[in-house]
Amino acid sequence: MANISLPSGEERCVALRVAESASERARGLVGMPPLNPQEGLLIVFPGESEVCITGEGVGYAIEAHFIDRSGVVRHTARIEESTVECASAAYVLELLPEDELPVGTEVRF
Repeated sequence: MANISLPSGEERCVALRVAESASERARGLVGMPPLNPQEGLLIVFPGESEVCITGEGVGYAIEAHFIDRSGVVRHTARIEESTVECASAAYVLELLPEDELPVGTEVRF
């Protein structure tokens, strides 16, 4: 479960699927059941570095939130089937587009 503190002061809770191993990170949402509203995939990297996310094979649009080691969203991007987006992150939280989080949002998991 992730607790999300929006800059507006609103709080949200999101159920999480977690990808920690190299193979889980590489697979992401490919071959997985579609996300539900208020559900996300948290991709955990071994350290904070430049990481790339693609929508290839997912079958629907997602919103990728690149989160630093302190749990703050530093970059966000809509990911479509042919999109590749790269940014520095320790974590990436993938949500449905309607669950988009603004840069500066604090995420605790």
